Amino acid sequence: MATQDPTMEKRTEQRLAELEKKLGLNKKDADARRKSLDNPRLGANGLAAPKFLTIANRLSRPDELAVVALAETGKRYHDGRRLATELIQQNGLGTAMTRLTARLNVSALDETSRYLLSDPNIYGSLVRVLLEPKLGDKAKLEKFVTDPVGFMASLREKFEEDDGPLHRFVRTLAAGALELSGATLDEKTMTGSRLIAELRAHPAPLSTGRVEPAIAAIHEAMLKEGNFPALVEAYVATREVDEHRFTPEVKAAMVRHLIARGIAIDLTKADQELKFLDGGYDEYFAQAYEQAVTAVAGEDDPIDAAMTKGATVTPWDFTVDTFETIEEQGVVKDNILAAGALDYVFELGERMGIFRLVDALTLNWAAGAIDVVDGPCAAKLYRYWKLRDQRSDPAERGLVYRRVLDKGEADVLERMVVNEPYPTLWGLLMEKVAEYIHKVEDAKAETGDTLLVSRTPIYQAVRNLQYNLTEFCTGMAHMQIREMYSQLREALDILGDPEIIDHFAGGRRKSLWTAIERLSKSEFGEAPNISAIRTAAVEGNAVFRFIANFQQGAVAEDEFQRFIEASEAWIIAKGSDETELVPIGAGEEEDEDLQEFGDDDF
Repeated sequence: MATQDPTMEKRTEQRLAELEKKLGLNKKDADARRKSLDNPRLGANGLAAPKFLTIANRLSRPDELAVVALAETGKRYHDGRRLATELIQQNGLGTAMTRLTARLNVSALDETSRYLLSDPNIYGSLVRVLLEPKLGDKAKLEKFVTDPVGFMASLREKFEEDDGPLHRFVRTLAAGALELSGATLDEKTMTGSRLIAELRAHPAPLSTGRVEPAIAAIHEAMLKEGNFPALVEAYVATREVDEHRFTPEVKAAMVRHLIARGIAIDLTKADQELKFLDGGYDEYFAQAYEQAVTAVAGEDDPIDAAMTKGATVTPWDFTVDTFETIEEQGVVKDNILAAGALDYVFELGERMGIFRLVDALTLNWAAGAIDVVDGPCAAKLYRYWKLRDQRSDPAERGLVYRRVLDKGEADVLERMVVNEPYPTLWGLLMEKVAEYIHKVEDAKAETGDTLLVSRTPIYQAVRNLQYNLTEFCTGMAHMQIREMYSQLREALDILGDPEIIDHFAGGRRKSLWTAIERLSKSEFGEAPNISAIRTAAVEGNAVFRFIANFQQGAVAEDEFQRFIEASEAWIIAKGSDETELVPIGAGEEEDEDLQEFGDDDF
């Protein structure tokens, strides 16, 4: 492992030597393995692999620990290249397997999978296991070797099974990394088994110098969490709450809350175990659940926290409502996610006019035009009215849109930096997606081989946006975006209240969107293209999330296809939306009218 400290480098080399000795791998074997990875046509024994067993390795400089772990994993599959080659050639499957391997080569294999499969012995062993049972049935064999999707799914299943290459590699990698950190790996312990499961689901980066710190950080976090993840799971299993609401994000947030509160529960002690089983700790878990749901939904409003002494704002991952139910260098994921949330707010809040509508609705209610006297709806309207001076006004929101996304027509302040490159970069990405879709359709029509269409132009456009949004969505923007999203959610909650829907959306078309449409026509004389704007907001946010999580070489096929679908939906939605953005300040008249109503009027 590379380091600038000669003493540490020597110590690391000594530890690696010890690891290699424990694994029965000498330095010469490790060096040979590294050379074989530099040339993917060579196996561990230096012999060339045929084209139908060659998966290109794109990891230019694997970490020493990765080399050792691959060598240990490969010991089980030491003869895989030879046996697979004989089987394929004897059964005349060379051409079909070359085609399947070529498709696999250009698919979105993650870094760890590609690294392991670039060993012809490992890949060959898996191929042989898949082909052998079908050799007696010619029709079944022919169908299998001409079905790339089925082949890759079957290969992935074998690759990821409990005693398969992935598990063996991750186990050795984790043991080596912890050994260098002065710890040990015991899969029989809760922490050890969780560490392996986590690394199988989210593999550590394998390039030089990144394995040990990544695994050490995960291990340290798990030690800090202790048995809380298991306790949360146990609590979830015994409570009458919709299990779909207990998402992994909610469970993780519950664990963080319990740790922050200093709760200590040791189930090895009989009295504490009995107390837990009898519900003695339920109040802590219930509070943790409420806090977690609020935080994950982004409903923890900074304004509420600012007005409450001692209150804090819990983390939000900038996940927005999709309405389904009514680390590369220089890239900061949270900045990109925050920009995506801002775009979502802009589409719904400004283009659909949600903010203007609720301002008008509140004014009508204050003037007595809407007969809502008490109950939840009145409470929502009153809260919105009371917070009107604390909320960002249209001009303040406009500055955020301009600074981060260069959207809207707000006049910027002197010395304010506007993200002028963003619209061009986003347009370029959509252009490359459209070109890709066109090329795929042509490939389907001509040869049926769609996986050979290059994704490089798209990936380059995504990287450009990663760097751009990382640079511009910084500073106070995060808190401003969070506040704006909280206001949007509150506004949507008011518009979606049954009393408001009954008032504005009578008949069979009773929905939030119908209420927005009719209220828009009533207040402003026209309605926006609700379907197109909603699609642009939701699908556009999906594109932002892909950009935030993008790592070339580690893009799963289903994630890429979801990104393409979201981008295409965004392009179509924007092409059909002719709604004009209301200029900043158009709602000032309503704001002035609201000012006429003082606290005493209520």
